[in-house]
Amino acid sequence: MDIVLTHADNLSDKSYISIRAGDVRKQLQYKAGQELHFDFKGAQVNTVPKYLVVDVFEKVGSAQVRIADLATKADGADLDFQSTVSIPNVGGNTIKLDMHLQTKDGCSGSNARPVSKLSRHQAALDARNYLEGNGVQKMLQDMVHEVLADRPADPVGFMISYLGRFQGQLHQSQDCTQVSTTFDVQKSEAVPDNQGLVDDDDDVVQSLPDLSQHHSLVAMFLRREPALYQRLRHVRTPLGTSLGRCIQAGVENKGHPMIKFMGLVAGDEFCYEVFKEVFEPVLSQWYGTSATSTVCLTTLATSPLEVAAMDSTAASHRVVSVEACASRNLTGIRMLPHATIEELRRVESLVRSACESLQGDLSGQYLPLCNASSDLSLELVCELTSLGLLFYEPDSLLSRVAGFNRHWPEARGIFLTNDKLTAVWVNEGDHLKITSKRQGQDLSAVVHRVACMESQLRQVLRRSNVDFAVSESWGYLTADPSNLGVEASATLQLPCLGDQESTLKSRCKELGLNPQVRVSASAGKAEAQLSWNIRCRSTFGKAYSAHIENLVSGCQQLLALDSILHSDMRVDEPDQSHAHSGMSAIVPCSGVPSDVCPDQMPDLSQNHSLAAQVMRSDPSIYARLRAAHTSSGTSFASCVKTCFDNKGHPMIKTVGLVAGDESCYDVFRDMFDPVIRLRHPQFDGSTDHFSEMDLEQVSDTLLDRSAADRAVSVCVRISRNLRDLRMPPACSLEQRREVETLVAQALTTLPDDLQGKYYPLVGSTSHPPLPNGMSEAEEHQLRDEQLLFDEPDSHVLSAAGFCRDWPDARGVFVDAMHTTVMWVNEVDHIRMAVMQSGGDLKSAYGRLCKLHDGLEASLETTGHGYARSARLGYLGSCPSRLGTCLDVCMTLRIPLVSRLPEFRALCRKLKLQAHMAIGPHVSTQEGIWEVMSSERLGTTEVSQVNGVMAGCGVLLDCEDRLDRGETIDFEGRVPTPPLA
Repeated sequence: MDIVLTHADNLSDKSYISIRAGDVRKQLQYKAGQELHFDFKGAQVNTVPKYLVVDVFEKVGSAQVRIADLATKADGADLDFQSTVSIPNVGGNTIKLDMHLQTKDGCSGSNARPVSKLSRHQAALDARNYLEGNGVQKMLQDMVHEVLADRPADPVGFMISYLGRFQGQLHQSQDCTQVSTTFDVQKSEAVPDNQGLVDDDDDVVQSLPDLSQHHSLVAMFLRREPALYQRLRHVRTPLGTSLGRCIQAGVENKGHPMIKFMGLVAGDEFCYEVFKEVFEPVLSQWYGTSATSTVCLTTLATSPLEVAAMDSTAASHRVVSVEACASRNLTGIRMLPHATIEELRRVESLVRSACESLQGDLSGQYLPLCNASSDLSLELVCELTSLGLLFYEPDSLLSRVAGFNRHWPEARGIFLTNDKLTAVWVNEGDHLKITSKRQGQDLSAVVHRVACMESQLRQVLRRSNVDFAVSESWGYLTADPSNLGVEASATLQLPCLGDQESTLKSRCKELGLNPQVRVSASAGKAEAQLSWNIRCRSTFGKAYSAHIENLVSGCQQLLALDSILHSDMRVDEPDQSHAHSGMSAIVPCSGVPSDVCPDQMPDLSQNHSLAAQVMRSDPSIYARLRAAHTSSGTSFASCVKTCFDNKGHPMIKTVGLVAGDESCYDVFRDMFDPVIRLRHPQFDGSTDHFSEMDLEQVSDTLLDRSAADRAVSVCVRISRNLRDLRMPPACSLEQRREVETLVAQALTTLPDDLQGKYYPLVGSTSHPPLPNGMSEAEEHQLRDEQLLFDEPDSHVLSAAGFCRDWPDARGVFVDAMHTTVMWVNEVDHIRMAVMQSGGDLKSAYGRLCKLHDGLEASLETTGHGYARSARLGYLGSCPSRLGTCLDVCMTLRIPLVSRLPEFRALCRKLKLQAHMAIGPHVSTQEGIWEVMSSERLGTTEVSQVNGVMAGCGVLLDCEDRLDRGETIDFEGRVPTPPLA
């Protein structure tokens, strides 16, 4: 008899359906949308019963009872125990069951399954308890529910934001005292039960399971070559490893169709050759190259590398740290996926002895993980964690099935040098992994340290008749073949580029780099997501020097792109091949001439600036203006040269247009107006821009005490160009020097409380009082105080003409208190700023107005006041800076509200933009953000200041409410700021 349940209403997935026919009962768990088959064929049901008894049950509690934890017995003896079992009730109470279990002859001796086998199930149970105990499982379920409910356009970004909201909560209960429990784990050789491809005796099943739904590379290969498994399944390497052991991870883990993984491990050094027919095609597909076509130059040279600086600007602190690693395995000993405990102990003994024999700056101490109480103190555990030099038991199912956690934590340890800059991990994923890490950007130092450590360890190990396993085809051999080659990485702060994660990942892909969010191990807060660990996507087949050069070059471009996004022009990425040469009169960039345009408009189909967009939509603009000049001699060609010379990036819309003088906005209006409308969509041009700088109109309302404590600093910046003098993109050497002379003279007429000193840049010869520019000591001080500007490192700025005659006639004015600064001939004639600690924005704005008006009054006497237009307000050299040309910024400590997914949308409602603050003394874990006005054209200076004060008040109020444990409903409204 066969009974099929085809449909059921009002049942949950916790329900069980039980059907009794006579004395026979069959029970199945209900699954919505699935048919349930109750098969009574094998039961003693000889006739069709008159009635069926159908029962519906719902689970009220469940527990898995491990017999080995409740009783012990000698081999061949009977079990007899009585114990109380506690079962969690889904309703809240705990169910307690008193149980008495006895076994007789049939369950003892050789017929009984060894107790140790139960560790497979215990590992799965421990994983479930860990996820549930830390709230992870529920959080993931809720996150998936919200993704399906909201169906965002960027589901990955949505999930990252969602996780950020809970990350602080998950880590609140995890302090250093819990770190030590990492090593207090059961010593388990096995992994959770799966499909059983290989047993403990390394016997391989006769045929592979169905691989049609598997997504590892090795499973995909075996689907194409099923006969290969049959031919090789009984083959063993000289050290006894089978093919089944190598492919087990890829066969017993289906994976995900969107995430490809190799699914192949090496049990020993001979696997690469004995199972070459499997390893070579899978590795070739993974790396995009074959071993036969590649020369593997992975040996590290002990002589220091000449490595260029990743970041040569004043903000070099953006390179948080650099790291280099080398993984090695010993010859004649099986690798971790197949090693016995004796082999792991032999590896530990050999490597430990070799490490402890090192002298000089490589000397140190060996710290075994399984003996944490004696050698690995709590303080040292915390320190190793903060340094990123501690490793943990593999927690992924893939690693467990592959065998990387066998016998954990036996025979594992860390050799730490006395200076704590280098560590050797023993039996982590390979027999040894040499890691060197340090703060800053000295990549050459960490690579050199790893090379020296590797060389000296190899010399010592050879005296014990062991060497590093290496292959002519694949280089140094690793247990995980996806980790072949040299490893090096840099952790960068990319506050602007990191905000555009899709752009960052797209650019990294083009550069052959792989970006990963780096969260601080000690803080674990979401703000640390703006630190990015950058490494090369593939290191196999490259000389280590080429690998390092590729990493450095890529990081240089990412940092330059981040700087450009932070600037007012928001231009695109620099050309990696371009380098400036100081006092060059001609910018060495190719493309359209700066004096005259070609007869035919160059192809702009692959260019991504606003100017390119305008000219593509109306090519007649180019035809009408290509030969035009302003009255002061600025050509249309010089204005659009940067548009033609730089393709840009499809993910980043740049302006692609500059003004050489104030007349450009009228003479070339057909070109400038469409770009301005795209760049300033809130300004429709129907009315002229109105300026109002009256300090009396600025709100006197102050932040309340709790909000003021979170206000770190304020800064107001304003840009101006002088009337009747060409702007930096088009001015001559003489005109630039005239600007410097006029401004330097005007600075001497300022009131006493604004007096200071003008410092020409080092190398500038245009200012007679300091004919060679400022001293090196003065330059160093201004750079440390972040008051100095550098030569633009972007090809876009070079093509626009900003770098001509550098550094001639450029300089910095600083007042006596070093809170007021003015840059001369940077990207505009003048950029002045006032910076103060705390949240008194009105005071800083008042000081800026006093400086602005005093300087203008003096300049007007020379006939060169500020360039402005009744239609567009004050004029900048870039159309992005029009109207007020004012930036109003308040730096806030808001770690809670900035983690919310609604943070960006809230800032937009408040007409604000926010960037993570970066600096040598700013930690990404503090949640410090620079919040500034987002509009300049079509608004007034007073409106900007008042808007930032009110908007920051809203953000600070939200932060205070979140700190008190309240929730905030942003739906459909902007909260009111608590100003008093």
